[in-house]
Amino acid sequence: SDPRFCERSAAVSAAGGWRRARNEDRVTSVKQTWFEFKEADVE
Repeated sequence: SDPRFCERSAAVSAAGGWRRARNEDRVTSVKQTWFEFKEADVE
């Protein structure tokens, strides 16, 4: 097997994991903001 191909696929999977983590972070922050908004709205 070509070592360059292995390196590239590893880099691609790492980038995919990073992007997925970023998306989850954004969803979490949106939920957090929405939760705080509802809490503030109750008072």
